[in-house]
Amino acid sequence: MLYYLLWILNIIVNGIIFRPKIIGKENIPKKGAAIIAANHSDVSDPIFLCMTTRRRIYYFCLHDAYYYGKNAPAMVKWILRWTNQIPVIQGQKKSGPAIRKAIKLLKDGRLFAIFPEGTVKGGEKITEAHRGVARIALESRTPIIPVGLVNTYGILPKGKNIYQKIPRIKIHVGKPVYYEKYYDKQNNRRITKFIADDVMNRIEKLCTEIRDV
Repeated sequence: MLYYLLWILNIIVNGIIFRPKIIGKENIPKKGAAIIAANHSDVSDPIFLCMTTRRRIYYFCLHDAYYYGKNAPAMVKWILRWTNQIPVIQGQKKSGPAIRKAIKLLKDGRLFAIFPEGTVKGGEKITEAHRGVARIALESRTPIIPVGLVNTYGILPKGKNIYQKIPRIKIHVGKPVYYEKYYDKQNNRRITKFIADDVMNRIEKLCTEIRDV
């Protein structure tokens, strides 16, 4: 219930402030599992991804932000907990529990969102993706929906509690991508690297297509 109350508040308040232009909302299924994968340039990115669907979305969040509110606005820690997001410890050998929880949510038919770059340090530039998005998709047998976010960089930098700028946000939702022929090959590093790179290439193309619209 709290998630949907926050969702309505987000749509009203941030919808007025940022006037988001969203293309391709119909590509997010009204039911059933899917992974939403987007570029990540600002702490505010989840705020705008939530505007693409009425369905509840689950996210990875940094362990320190979830438990201690580190490098995040004061209320973020509580929102992450109240909406039951997934804390993850960064590092290949430490992210296992979070990945397993994401897979379980997907097998239960939920929507899960991930930022394959894993960091906002790249800013507006699209950076290399981690293989986690591919591992989760292959093991859960779930399609990936690429999403391009444009103009979010600098809205809410780490450590800031208020918006630093108010640009017009653009969101381009791509069609679901199925990697069926690679299902159950989530431990093959070559395949997961190929899929992660393919997802980021699709995201970058979506950003380019909507940037001048």
